[in-house]
Amino acid sequence: MNKKINLGFTLTELVMVIVVTTIVAAGLASAVINTIIGIPRVETISTATALCAGEADRVRALPFASVADQNRDSPASFGGSFANYSWEVRVDSIDTAQPNLGSDPTMQNYKVVEVRVYNSLINYVSIKFLRTKYTE
Repeated sequence: MNKKINLGFTLTELVMVIVVTTIVAAGLASAVINTIIGIPRVETISTATALCAGEADRVRALPFASVADQNRDSPASFGGSFANYSWEVRVDSIDTAQPNLGSDPTMQNYKVVEVRVYNSLINYVSIKFLRTKYTE
């Protein structure tokens, strides 16, 4: 009962193992690289969203007559730790921004307000809301 056990591999089997291992390694490397690159973007979106919400709250607290464009087409930097973020407030007539809601070309009763926060990684994040004279 002297049996020999052959644990050898053929050249074809070795090549197949190398090919499969290479494919798996390439997939894992791609996933790791995408994760590493994506982390700063996620953090930037989160920060920009929080800054945008804060600016929107500030604008909503203003009296209706005081709601106007701020830094439109030339965003201002937040400064300090957020110097790479900038903001602007755009105020448009409901006729321009959302004509299906009604008509008020002189913005006597309705203003469509958009707050934008910019960053070079994400372009910008915006919050849009309808401000009415009747909310005071």
